[in-house]
Amino acid sequence: MLLEQEAVSQADFEARFEQPYITAAGALKTAEAAYRQAVDQKENLAPAQLAQAQAALSAARTNQANTVVTAPISGMVASRNVDPGELASPQAPALAIVALDPVLVEIGAAEGQISRLKVGQEVEVFISAARTTPFRGKVKSISPAPDPRSKAYTVKVTVPNPAHLIKPGMFAEVALGASTEAVLVPQDAVVMRDNTPVLFVVQGNKAILRRVETGASDGRKIEIRKGLQPGERVVVSGQGRLVSGTPVAVVG
Repeated sequence: MLLEQEAVSQADFEARFEQPYITAAGALKTAEAAYRQAVDQKENLAPAQLAQAQAALSAARTNQANTVVTAPISGMVASRNVDPGELASPQAPALAIVALDPVLVEIGAAEGQISRLKVGQEVEVFISAARTTPFRGKVKSISPAPDPRSKAYTVKVTVPNPAHLIKPGMFAEVALGASTEAVLVPQDAVVMRDNTPVLFVVQGNKAILRRVETGASDGRKIEIRKGLQPGERVVVSGQGRLVSGTPVAVVG
């Protein structure tokens, strides 16, 4: 706090931060006392006078409540948009708060994986920036329709995070129970041609188009369930402009 850091004096601190709360609390006590007195004497008071006391009590409670900022959720402050003593605006949030337990991980799953997923299913979540061992999570929701550009279905996974090791923006990989017979290739190796997933296999010095059946994807790697054999080399750069039979040079 500013007072603990001796950035402001005790008097200045009380004037800027403590006094508004003390004033509101005092006004509330006064209004409560006046209302209790009005209730005790309601036989001798006109209805309008009792209503006036009720209105004053309600206004005092509102003013006192407005001296404290409360959050609708439990979490940690991610950013502060106003400084102490500044006038807060209803058009802009004073603070941004993030809930860190649990966290929600979003991934894109290919159409071949959706049939093997269900809400409530347990999965392993790998977040190397947080720790080397996997976290355990549960599938919260599965999008009923794919993204029109990536053709992937959005899957949301809830992951307990009591130690707050996982932070917003960290990269996560989720193991969705990939088939043991599937081949993994870089996500960028697969392109769409006539609404069909294809990739280009290097045969000799030529790139040959191959239609494939895709499976699970973690955003970086994707399963190839049919159409590719282990050990075959695929084109991972520039394949969007290739046609089958185009000469290519293997690099690396």
